[in-house]
Amino acid sequence: YARAKASFENARQNYHRIVNLYKAGSATSQQRDQAKAGYDEARAALQQSKAAMDDAQQKLDDTTIRAPYNGYVTHRYDMVGEYANVAQPAFDFTDLSVLEAEMDLPERYAGSIPVGLKAKISFLSGFAPVEGVVTRVNPSINTDTRTFEIKVQVQNPKFTLPNGLFCTGTFVLPEL
Repeated sequence: YARAKASFENARQNYHRIVNLYKAGSATSQQRDQAKAGYDEARAALQQSKAAMDDAQQKLDDTTIRAPYNGYVTHRYDMVGEYANVAQPAFDFTDLSVLEAEMDLPERYAGSIPVGLKAKISFLSGFAPVEGVVTRVNPSINTDTRTFEIKVQVQNPKFTLPNGLFCTGTFVLPEL
């Protein structure tokens, strides 16, 4: 592209020089026409070179995987140099600033856990307990386990908690 751009600039300057000489009567119409043809060819070569450069840049961009948000790669499916397949994940990517605890509660608590209820989340691996908030309550009861699932969101702004910890929750249920 740089070579085509330099060639175009040279042809442009040459064309304007010849036009001025032609107007002064020091160049022939053939020289003017040849300079114009050289200028047009150089402009076409520059446009073609720009299109090729843009195409190469797009192909390079297509080889880059970008996440839609900031986070951490938690699992890589392909090794460096392997070809990626369409619709097959290359990475598991997690935003660790907010974690979500999934918990199964006994059926007897169905209907008594509201969204927004605070919960104390304790970890089996020795991390300090944190406070969370119930963000979702599944209204369906699992008929095999007689439990229903809730999700509790925990803020993790300093990334002190890793993803995938086992935890327990303590809830203060509202009085009925």
